[in-house]
Amino acid sequence: VEIARLALQQNQDLQAEGYGVEAGLREIATARSNLLPSLDLSAAHTQRKESPSVAAGLFAQRSTDASIDVTQLIYSDAAVANLAIQKELQRTRLASFEEFQLDVVLAATTSYFNVLNARSQLAVQDNNLNITRANLELAEDRVRLGTSTPADVYRWQAEAARAQIRVMNARAALNQAWDTLNRILHRPQGTRVALQESSFGEAFVMSREDIEQLVASPADYAVFSRFNIDRALAQAPELQQLDARIAAKRRELTSYRRAYWLPDFSIGGRYSSNLNQSGVGAGPQAGNGLDDWSIGVQATLPLFSGGLKKANVSRADYELRQLEALHRSTRERVEEAVRLQLYAAQAAYVQIDLSAIAAEASRKNYELVSDAYARGTVTVIELLDAQDTSLAASASAAESLYGFLITIMSLQRAVGSFDYLLSEDEREALADKFRGTLTGAR
Repeated sequence: VEIARLALQQNQDLQAEGYGVEAGLREIATARSNLLPSLDLSAAHTQRKESPSVAAGLFAQRSTDASIDVTQLIYSDAAVANLAIQKELQRTRLASFEEFQLDVVLAATTSYFNVLNARSQLAVQDNNLNITRANLELAEDRVRLGTSTPADVYRWQAEAARAQIRVMNARAALNQAWDTLNRILHRPQGTRVALQESSFGEAFVMSREDIEQLVASPADYAVFSRFNIDRALAQAPELQQLDARIAAKRRELTSYRRAYWLPDFSIGGRYSSNLNQSGVGAGPQAGNGLDDWSIGVQATLPLFSGGLKKANVSRADYELRQLEALHRSTRERVEEAVRLQLYAAQAAYVQIDLSAIAAEASRKNYELVSDAYARGTVTVIELLDAQDTSLAASASAAESLYGFLITIMSLQRAVGSFDYLLSEDEREALADKFRGTLTGAR
């Protein structure tokens, strides 16, 4: 939970996405400004040549004038539509931001589990190296006692070298996992923090007993799957983005169709004043001291635009059809993603116990073969085979829990909500809702 929240607070890619959402609000403000009054103040100084008009006093040789212009759009469907479209596009940005948040949380928690898994794998490889060195010492003792040949020593020396290589690779994998986690959390590269081991129940709103019952009952698991699919279809940000884009495109298409018959209406006013006159022609006849004002209402309807209106309507119509088809396709992909993760989660959960059983059996088999090797009743080949089997089983057991939890993170990402980030009341309400759904389905 802490890793996820740190990522939401500190991830730089997420912060950059957040600035984009804020910039989108300004797009709404820009669209709204077209519907509000505009006020312009202008001033001008004019210098004229001594023309007959100036000499006759019709115009002053030098004149300074000021004016104030006010314009208000009474109604423009294109402007109203633009504001509505920008609001829908902002909904798209917000849904995109939510999707990015989900991706960042998934990346952070997956990296967290990768670090824990890499740390466990390094411990497994270290333990294998220690066992290999102990067997090398045993082989050397047997050679000194004359119960074995140097061939066993050479074989264990080669195995010890390979074990050291695996340790180095495991340490490199751990360092790589750490640096990925540091980048996601915006921490200095190369630093380390104390990470707690993950809790099995932390990622769920249900107990492990509930999960056991789900996995054991195909009918209950089918209800669980349908419940999560319905949640995903209701809250997936990918679908919310398309909903907003479709709404925006529909409003755009309506505006283009109305452009055939609906004019734009505006009202404007102007007040002008002559501030000063001088030179030839200055005087009352040239308008000295004259103030003037005007007000007017205008309706504009373009009658012919070279086929632009028809092209706009046709283009918007096809773009709307494209978005609607994409929406249907995305619904299918969302459901597919949830189903695939549900299948993977079911298999990964069963693997936890089976991997533990395999690791324990392989460890016991290795101990038996190791005792037999010490007594000289089995060959080095048999012991190496038992050790390799035990190593693989131990690595798989260490990885199985983290693999399952990573799958659960991917499942919750596909559903569109990380349950462990909900409040206690929300978690309990979600659990109760599912139990009610499960009871009703039986």
